[in-house]
Amino acid sequence: MLPDKPENVKCPACGKRQKRTGLVSGNSVGARHYTDGKVIAPMLPEIPRFVKCPKCGVFYKINERVTRGWARQSAPEVAFLSDRECAEAIDDGLYNAEKHGSKEWRDDMILLRLEMWRAFNDRVRDGYEPHGDEKRSDMPCSGVERALYEHNCRKLISLLEEHDGDQACLTRAELFRNLGLFAECERELKKINMHSEYENCIAVMGEACDEEYTLTVRL
Repeated sequence: MLPDKPENVKCPACGKRQKRTGLVSGNSVGARHYTDGKVIAPMLPEIPRFVKCPKCGVFYKINERVTRGWARQSAPEVAFLSDRECAEAIDDGLYNAEKHGSKEWRDDMILLRLEMWRAFNDRVRDGYEPHGDEKRSDMPCSGVERALYEHNCRKLISLLEEHDGDQACLTRAELFRNLGLFAECERELKKINMHSEYENCIAVMGEACDEEYTLTVRL
């Protein structure tokens, strides 16, 4: 992995500067893949695209309108949004988002809701197993958080209805499984090309459906 020079990111609301460090090169050695599409690769880390200003609290998308040259090393590094911050960003509306209802706006909402979904799923990665009388598929969160998680899953399914292709079907299938809607999950899986690159993921998700298991699974 070879990091790039840190990029200067300027809050479009108050002008507070942060830095975002990208990569010149990287690789997928040691990467961990999950059924929700998240990949954790030590040598190819993700880079934030939606952030919160540490000064004024505004949520905004990092794009060419807020980046200006190289940043000072002393500038604070941008951070990924937490699951609750993603929800706040959706409610507030991104500061520099395109017009509500436009294609770019819808694409941003899909990406932000995907980020929120996967941030919630971070709570159960790497073999989480509840103990005692808890069900195997219980996520460690409050009732309010669970309702927020399920609401986001349903919104994502709705946003992805217009999208075709194996990746969209696979994502919808996993969202249905996370909601405990196993028949709907299996219906989506059957739409995917039998010789798809997602063959292993389909098999893992199908087995999880048979076991009525709703949490994200490592592949």
